[in-house]
Amino acid sequence: MYSAIPKDWRHDFDVNVTIQELNDSLAELHVPTIAFIALLMVFGVLGNILVLYVYTRKYHPSTYRYA
Repeated sequence: MYSAIPKDWRHDFDVNVTIQELNDSLAELHVPTIAFIALLMVFGVLGNILVLYVYTRKYHPSTYRYA
């Protein structure tokens, strides 16, 4: 049977473990991943804002684009 709990954590729980205890342990396991994804999202939003600024302020309407 598949379990999302790592094997070395399974001995920490009783046979009568509650769902809340399992959820808490899994939330602790995923905190670094969630923080990393949140950081990537912040950088992505800031990067997109920078691209929109450059595109709207630096490029004027023209039929010819030069670098």
